[in-house]
Amino acid sequence: MRIAYGVNRHEKDFDGLDIDPEMIAIDNKDTLENERKVLGTWLREFQRRGTENVVVVILHDGDLGRGAGAAQFRKMITDTGATIEGPKDRPTVPKKRGRRVEPHLTEEQEEKVCALWNGGGVKQATLIARVKKEYGVELNRDQLNYICKRKPKQRAEAAKRKAKK
Repeated sequence: MRIAYGVNRHEKDFDGLDIDPEMIAIDNKDTLENERKVLGTWLREFQRRGTENVVVVILHDGDLGRGAGAAQFRKMITDTGATIEGPKDRPTVPKKRGRRVEPHLTEEQEEKVCALWNGGGVKQATLIARVKKEYGVELNRDQLNYICKRKPKQRAEAAKRKAKK
């Protein structure tokens, strides 16, 4: 049995952690630790029933509180036979850092795609799927707007500046 507990969190924050939707207790400024009491009630009930492998999932160590209050809350959880799974206990996938790699379309491919994009005869989602299928490049709407609207303007301005020199 996996139970989620958090402070100032949303239910969607616990997606992918294998938690039943009715086993989520989230405190915020309005509940004033009522959910902490509910969690304690659930844990005592599971202990009374003899339920094994009860895990309290937290997203951040600070969700348990600070200082002595956190230690007391942690002790209350472990005294019922439950274990606490924090962020250090879960494998994390590092976020990609740095600038996204610009999609690689040749100028010829860009012209074909931009003709369709600027023509307006094809839905955006259809065109995005078609570009991915035909050229193997996954683009989103913003990237297509850049390639088809801004990039040509920048090239034209650069050509004007060169011509003035």
